[in-house]
Amino acid sequence: MQLIIYGCLIFLVAVIAGVVAIRMVDVNRKFLSFFLAFSGAYLFSITVVHILPELFEKSENVTIAGIFVLVGFFLQHILEYFSSGVEHGHMHEKHAHHHHTGFVTTIVLALTVHSFLEGTVLTDQHGDSIFLGVLIHKAPAAFALMSVVMCEIKSKTRIALILLIFAMASPSGMLVSYLISPDSVQPILLGIVAGSFLQISTTIVFEGSSDHKFNLTKLFSSLVGAFLAILSELLFL
Repeated sequence: MQLIIYGCLIFLVAVIAGVVAIRMVDVNRKFLSFFLAFSGAYLFSITVVHILPELFEKSENVTIAGIFVLVGFFLQHILEYFSSGVEHGHMHEKHAHHHHTGFVTTIVLALTVHSFLEGTVLTDQHGDSIFLGVLIHKAPAAFALMSVVMCEIKSKTRIALILLIFAMASPSGMLVSYLISPDSVQPILLGIVAGSFLQISTTIVFEGSSDHKFNLTKLFSSLVGAFLAILSELLFL
């Protein structure tokens, strides 16, 4: 039952964020940048305080576990090349850019693979704190994806279909992991997702300030995200 609730919530958050992006004319980029700083800090913190300790504690060979973290890190880097960084909030102004259909298809495929992998570790054994991190991260990703898709695709039916495919990716990963993923595969998936989270969260942090200028509000947002990650880990122990 818990996994069903997880899947439904992730699906709803992605759909709602996507619909908001479709309906909005002007995006409050300042607010979004603060939310991204918060979500990036949360993902980074929960990876450090929960995912990596669990991974290395349960791994028979910590070196192999570390290799899978690196695999996840560079796999996400490759996916980001195809997705143009949509998974960590890169957006395009509506009607400001024009991309060929193949470009949009590549972005959707890359984001779908990324979301599917996230879903594979949202099992009962890994805790609620990881789920919260994925949930927080899903909103800006869906928002940014729709902002890119609408630059090229005008059909409301196709836009809705793309949003549904993206929204279903993580729940599908959860279902596949629950049905056919043996326990021996879970550490591999956990390592890959940990590396993916590290790549995404550090990219958000590095890109968080324009021209690397100090921004007290973004720093505060990041600290709140890190604090919430630590608090959720302590509460869900």
